[in-house]
Amino acid sequence: HHINRQRRTLVIKSFKTAPKIPPRFLDRAWSERLRVALRAIHDQEPCEESHERIYRLVEDLVVGNFGAELYEKVKRAIEDRTVLVSKQLKEKCRILTEEQFLKYFVDDAWETRVKQMMLIRSLFLYLDRTTVST
Repeated sequence: HHINRQRRTLVIKSFKTAPKIPPRFLDRAWSERLRVALRAIHDQEPCEESHERIYRLVEDLVVGNFGAELYEKVKRAIEDRTVLVSKQLKEKCRILTEEQFLKYFVDDAWETRVKQMMLIRSLFLYLDRTTVST
């Protein structure tokens, strides 16, 4: 048997025009998906979307040149939640004994906040590695 072995060359061509980003992509992604996910994390509820889909959405937004705007939205959302948590802590401090408050703060509030922020960072890691570091 004689096998015909021809060399083939694979040519990858770029798009003739860049893919169009839908109008209001950032606004819709933020209000309908990302803000909802952040709220679920902060409220310790399950996210409606998988973490992978949220990560990919963040990646798409950054690649679409929305990184700086997305960063500001995430920053504002975290700052707003921090103010709320601070008010809750002040209220707990007012009604609990010092020992009860310290136990609550160390065992509950701090541990919960750290876990929430680690999850948020993992979901927005692409943003953190590209936009924030520059």
